[in-house]
Amino acid sequence: MRIDPFPCGEQAEIPGAVPECHRAQISPMKRAAEPTAEAKAPVQGATQPIERDPAVSVQWEQGHIMILRFTDRATGNLIQQIPSEEVVRVFRAIQQMLREELAATQIEADL
Repeated sequence: MRIDPFPCGEQAEIPGAVPECHRAQISPMKRAAEPTAEAKAPVQGATQPIERDPAVSVQWEQGHIMILRFTDRATGNLIQQIPSEEVVRVFRAIQQMLREELAATQIEADL
């Protein structure tokens, strides 16, 4: 038994397309599903490239960590830091723990 999805019997010109007799029924639904101009505006603005002239600073710290900071030249605001400040704090804490451990080991060796 064959079930025809379009009871009018009309075939679409392109396989998988909707025949002409059913387009009138579908087009109102399609129009309702399309986003309005107000809905498109924030998305279109978000996809525009941001014009920035970042300044790049490189800082070497003891323990061989390099910190890259990208700042906006116009405002001086930090755009991005690599590695993040959280990672730098963890690195410094580990360094401090290692120094304390080394100092304690040296004191015990002297005794």
